[in-house]
Amino acid sequence: MHHATRRPARLLTGALAAALAAAAFATVPGARATSTGQEVRTGDALRMRSSYQQVAAAASTTTVRTGTRFIIRGTAVTKPPHRAAKPRPVYLAERRSGRWRVIVRKKTTRAGAYSFTVNAGSVARTRSFRVQVPAYNHLRAAVGRTIAIRVVKPATPPTSTTPPVGTPLPPTDGSYDAPEPLPAGYVGGGLSTDWTYLFTGGGRWNPCQVIRWAYNPVGERYPALADVQRAFAKISGASGLQFTYVGPSTYRYTGGSLGTGFPAGTADIVVAWANATQYPDLAGNVVGIGGGRGWHVSGADVAVRMDRGYLTLDNGAMLAGGFDRSGWGQVMLHEVLHALGLGHANGSVQLMYGMASSSNFRFGAGDLAGLTKIGAAQGCLSS
Repeated sequence: MHHATRRPARLLTGALAAALAAAAFATVPGARATSTGQEVRTGDALRMRSSYQQVAAAASTTTVRTGTRFIIRGTAVTKPPHRAAKPRPVYLAERRSGRWRVIVRKKTTRAGAYSFTVNAGSVARTRSFRVQVPAYNHLRAAVGRTIAIRVVKPATPPTSTTPPVGTPLPPTDGSYDAPEPLPAGYVGGGLSTDWTYLFTGGGRWNPCQVIRWAYNPVGERYPALADVQRAFAKISGASGLQFTYVGPSTYRYTGGSLGTGFPAGTADIVVAWANATQYPDLAGNVVGIGGGRGWHVSGADVAVRMDRGYLTLDNGAMLAGGFDRSGWGQVMLHEVLHALGLGHANGSVQLMYGMASSSNFRFGAGDLAGLTKIGAAQGCLSS
């Protein structure tokens, strides 16, 4: 498995059968740890199927009323290596009678942008679309993800279990940002034993302190701050950890030490973007890398007390925003959990599996068990 450090740690498999429980800090006995003064650092990467990086698509809505229209737009790769970019054929296909049928053909712009306007029709149903690009100008053919559009009658209001991308989070008392609780009755897929620590012997943050995070928007693939905020809010709701967004940063992790240039006086975790030239570990189908730094401790439930973290996202990857499908929201959740101390899972239905897909963009049972082990339920971790 790809690691983002000079001395990658071997991940240990943990086991936990208990259900996720959020605990108040005052009611959980804290671990009395003694720092041994030895700094450790590690990280890990998330990969995406390479065909998904050739073409990205998103719909303007997932629920639409009969008699209206909606838009499917995105980008496709138009520049092959060592050649000039050219507008590229792009097709919109719909699944009908068990087969994919092309319904619209057009070309992208030279930069790769495209847009399809689709009539919702007069029948209430769920329609499935995908964007396809044929082989062209020394670029291979590729197929995007399936986009499901629910068409409803005007009297039926659109429903959603999650707020739209960009919805402001509710306020708190100001000491930390509002968590987003798991849906009532939520049960993750897979095995509750399917999780690992990022550090050998385990590592986590002190949950009795608010974790500060900053965002570097330079080179961002899209206006992503709202999605990053929701990623931290979702993790807070599942783990009991508390976070606060402290504002923008100019720092970007591209390998090496987490000491030089890190804004330790104002932030504990920094989210940033880079490309494979700036950060070679992002080459290939790697879409993000996350990790952290900590100090060896003794007398605690883990071997490492973490105090700095990072996630660097690949701005060359073309993924959908939001959290209702495989895309950037999934990548952010995965890499933040690396920065908080979780390693990769073995099962493909876990969010922490090393390959992103439509099977693991939500928390699995192993992810939730791991969140319990690095979250508030474990109590304070003193320095």
